[in-house]
Amino acid sequence: MAYQINTHVQRLHRYLPFDASFDQIYEENRNVGDSLEIETRALHYLKTVLADTARLVILTGDAGHGKTHLCNRVLREVLGYSADAARTAIKHACDGRLLMSDRPGGRPLRVFKDFSEVTPAKARDLLKSAAADPDSATVVCVNEGRLRTILAGDGDLADVALAFLQSFASGRASTEGRLHIVNLNYQSVAAGDAALVERVLSGEGRMLGWLAPRRWAVCDSCDAKPGCPMARNAVLLEGATGVGRRARIRDVMALMERLGVVITIREILMTVAYVLTGGLKCEDVHQRFGRQADGWQAEYMFYSLLFAGPRTLSRDRLARIPVLAEIAALDPGLVADRRVDERLINDADVFVDPGFELRFRRRIGGREALIDATHGIDEIIADARSGDERHTEAEFTREVIRNLRRRDFFEGAVNGLEAARLGFSHYDDFRFLLSGESDNSRRVTIKNRLITGLHTIQGLRLPASGSTLHLVDPAFGRSTSSAAIIARKIGSSQIRLLPQSEGWEVRPDDPYALRGAVDWIERAVLLTVDLGGGERRQHPLDLLSFDCIMRAASGYLPEAFYAHDIRRILNFLGLLAERSAHDSNDSISVMVGGALHTVTLEEGGVIGVSKG
Repeated sequence: MAYQINTHVQRLHRYLPFDASFDQIYEENRNVGDSLEIETRALHYLKTVLADTARLVILTGDAGHGKTHLCNRVLREVLGYSADAARTAIKHACDGRLLMSDRPGGRPLRVFKDFSEVTPAKARDLLKSAAADPDSATVVCVNEGRLRTILAGDGDLADVALAFLQSFASGRASTEGRLHIVNLNYQSVAAGDAALVERVLSGEGRMLGWLAPRRWAVCDSCDAKPGCPMARNAVLLEGATGVGRRARIRDVMALMERLGVVITIREILMTVAYVLTGGLKCEDVHQRFGRQADGWQAEYMFYSLLFAGPRTLSRDRLARIPVLAEIAALDPGLVADRRVDERLINDADVFVDPGFELRFRRRIGGREALIDATHGIDEIIADARSGDERHTEAEFTREVIRNLRRRDFFEGAVNGLEAARLGFSHYDDFRFLLSGESDNSRRVTIKNRLITGLHTIQGLRLPASGSTLHLVDPAFGRSTSSAAIIARKIGSSQIRLLPQSEGWEVRPDDPYALRGAVDWIERAVLLTVDLGGGERRQHPLDLLSFDCIMRAASGYLPEAFYAHDIRRILNFLGLLAERSAHDSNDSISVMVGGALHTVTLEEGGVIGVSKG
């Protein structure tokens, strides 16, 4: 055998924004053989409405959601273009010119692949003419900020502007079938078992995934395979043995989306290519393996790459994949858990499939330490002879333990996602509320804890068993430690915690429901309060806001960390506390020492105080 070059690794590097070979991430430059033909729900929705009565379809969202790719697929699957003809049209003819269908009876189609290429005034004129043309359909790709600029201040586009705003409030991509607003910022890369990230790894239909054994077969004849971290990543993640580890990757991405992070298809392709290769090429592995067989691979394993970059990649390069900076804040390697650490440090054979990635090498003073972590790491403790050696020893210990914690996090597939190891102790409750399960007892328990947390945020100290939400009068700000003026009391039965899509009240069979137009994941819990008289107020809680309130229920809250969320929550509570016109003004409720007192002005100017 000899060293081999895997062309699949070269292909993956064309998805990495680290050097000049980075081109496959852009639709205009993509090779047919390298292209990932993922069947997104947005594509299915687009083909359906274009075959119906759609006159204008606006695809909006951040750069990287696949808007241009959707246009390419529409040209091929709706108009009947060949792959080469579609690619040529994307480059040269998707500027609004009329594209004729190659299929009998097909409607002509106009495609604007990027509305940022024209001035807002020109874009307005183009939208008007497209909306007024009954004989053809138009697809427009535009980011959300640009779309708002185009729609601002033009009365002739009032119906388009109204449809755009209503899409946020109603949860529908269209109301009448002719005008559609598909907001791809709602698209998820981690929705369900067939999430986009899973389809990239495992494939879909006739498309080979990036972990397909055929793509890695050449590595079997390579002399460097016994120490290649890229081939090892593929082994750990592929097939039935890797299903749990892939599920953890999907769970981490879903958690990020529920924190409010928008992850585009472009970002997930870059991220997957990165965690499989770590930026290494086959030649890099051959060179390093030739110098040293083991002890250097740990930082290139997928579970470490996801949270911490290797030393060979600068921070500037990693910043070109923005989601990595967000994920790094959740690093399970930085979370100490005595139950986990004692097992990793002291027990042997912790991992089912140990390999060379569990051997760590570091020079400490005049000796070279090689630690095989499959048998515990007691041997890491050496007889340091100087302060520098003690510092190196301590740093080496931290590096090994962090790496083992990350590996262990991905091995815990049987127990599901242990979100507490990512810093979120209440994620299970959050997911339960989003699931719509009918365990009313658990739902009430969560609601009561949330009410307690809302009291803490307002500065109130009340029994945790209370099921009534007391609202501090916003005119007096937060309460003091001694007293608070209460503006309103809201019973637990008036409060509901709903998934975001239920708050929209869209019928499950609605053909234009936004959750059916994109790969959908529930991202927020709606705190819904019924104020009576048909009035209802809602406040969306993403995972961080929910975690803020639930942590506050314990009586302590790090206000500096949650400052933004606290401010938004207090603003919402202030709106709830506003007295309605029919509220009586002859009494004041005051909370003193955890007890509620009512102060009234009696006849003759006498002040009366009653408890309760």
